[in-house]
Amino acid sequence: MQITAYSPTHTQVTPLRSLAPLPLVRTAGVIAPQKILPTALASPDQLRRMVQGPIPANHLVGLAGPTQPHPELGTQSLSFEPGLQLARPIGMASSLDAALKQVQGKRQDFALIQTPSGIAIHPIHKPRWGFDDFRDLSRYEQLRDLRVSPGILALVSQRGKVRFNAPQQSPLAFAPIMGASAADRLPELIAKSDQVLLRLKQMEAVLGQRRDHRGIFAAMYRVITERAQTEMHSYIGKGDLRAAEFEGRLLIDFANYYFRAFDAYAAGDLQAVPEVWRSAFDAGRLAELRGYPAWSTTEIVGLSMVAHIVHDLPFVLKNLGFNSQDTHINAVYDHFNTALISEKDRIIGAIAKAYGPTDLARLEKALNTALAPLPGANPAPKIEKGLFSALRNLAKRASQQNNPSEIRQIALRLSDRVRILPGGN
Repeated sequence: MQITAYSPTHTQVTPLRSLAPLPLVRTAGVIAPQKILPTALASPDQLRRMVQGPIPANHLVGLAGPTQPHPELGTQSLSFEPGLQLARPIGMASSLDAALKQVQGKRQDFALIQTPSGIAIHPIHKPRWGFDDFRDLSRYEQLRDLRVSPGILALVSQRGKVRFNAPQQSPLAFAPIMGASAADRLPELIAKSDQVLLRLKQMEAVLGQRRDHRGIFAAMYRVITERAQTEMHSYIGKGDLRAAEFEGRLLIDFANYYFRAFDAYAAGDLQAVPEVWRSAFDAGRLAELRGYPAWSTTEIVGLSMVAHIVHDLPFVLKNLGFNSQDTHINAVYDHFNTALISEKDRIIGAIAKAYGPTDLARLEKALNTALAPLPGANPAPKIEKGLFSALRNLAKRASQQNNPSEIRQIALRLSDRVRILPGGN
């Protein structure tokens, strides 16, 4: 087999066995089974299509990158390696939770695979040649870039990070909420907002009783939604129906983004779960399994807030036709930032009922550090008027200035940085 490696100065074809690790890491070459593809032809989409087909049952496929921008295409190339194989199983477990407990603390990479007789625990065998980046699976975002064979329920890194591929069913089938349209009148908006609040209360009660990690954000979101509904009724009472309609449509459409992510994760439809939400759910699932170590509840709150506010909210605002130059509606949006500051204690109290303390001050400090150098988010929103204001201002700016792909990347980068809190995934 040969590899075609492209650099800004030359293209070379080299026998695979003669390649040294260091040059491979610094090129944008591509290795694929039975395929040689010059980087000059390889856009990210082309590379991804190459690994969309069936994966052998005992293989993982790694997608690395992005690498440096391609000098001719002006895009970022990706390289991938099919050489991560699974060694013989070192043990069996009766359930996924039991398997995760067996590998905890072993400082090795594992794939947990469903078999007729139980969950097989396979070490991941990594090649000795080249692609040093693929041999380091210590961070969650590195596990994210692996496509896996069917039947692999979870990937576990040597540092204990877990990427789940199996569904975590919800204990209750919650009713979906129909979206609100521009033609909806206020009575219908009020009725639908009541449905949103009812579902959140059900989620908070059922999930909280089981100490299911997904109840943490449900409890927090219930408090926020109650305040949003109060604001909507306040605008109705003042006769400001335009503001009331905006508040009501925002409440309903925003909640539906969360409900869709929740339902897709519970059903195992992971392709329909935004990556930033999957990151939050995976971290919560692992924290729940480990009995909620110190600070893990705070991290779950942070990851969920980034997913919902930094990722979901810009899309909702775009769909609503929000324009920050509309001074009246912009003032309505900004007013809710201030309103949320007074709900901080209620949010902490709602979470504490089932899950213990949440340190929002610690989270604010972590996010202040994470936001400052965030690519695509300049100028960085300092957290001076509260955590919610900073994230909502970032979302508002993204809705006006960034395209969908950029919004996803901003949210994902910030989500990865929130994982600096101790005790998380």
